[in-house]
Amino acid sequence: MGNFNKKTQKAVVVVKAVAPRPIITIPNRNQAGDLTNAELNQNEATKVADFLALHGDPIPGGSTVGDMISAAIGDANPEAVGNRFSIRLSQAHRITYRVFQNAGLLQGDPMQFAIHILTIGDAPYAH
Repeated sequence: MGNFNKKTQKAVVVVKAVAPRPIITIPNRNQAGDLTNAELNQNEATKVADFLALHGDPIPGGSTVGDMISAAIGDANPEAVGNRFSIRLSQAHRITYRVFQNAGLLQGDPMQFAIHILTIGDAPYAH
């Protein structure tokens, strides 16, 4: 029969709701200075700024948080190190962080992926 109003027998336009896209949040981005444990050069500082600028960005369909970080920073090469992740700023320096996919626990919104920065600069592990 189609999409008709039963009473008026007129066609009804059906609009499919589009699910909101998940958003990246970095709850402790304002503490980046306190989390930095090494002196960064200009290139490294730019990469840190690009990483922090991801806060509030929606994750495109079919992409992951790692894909977004790689697109924003370039040669960051996100990699898992135990229960945390690491991206390369330079040969010597990295950003280490954790990703909470069930960010409703942190933000009250299940559509957010929270990135919690652990360190900026010297990694807390040997690499």
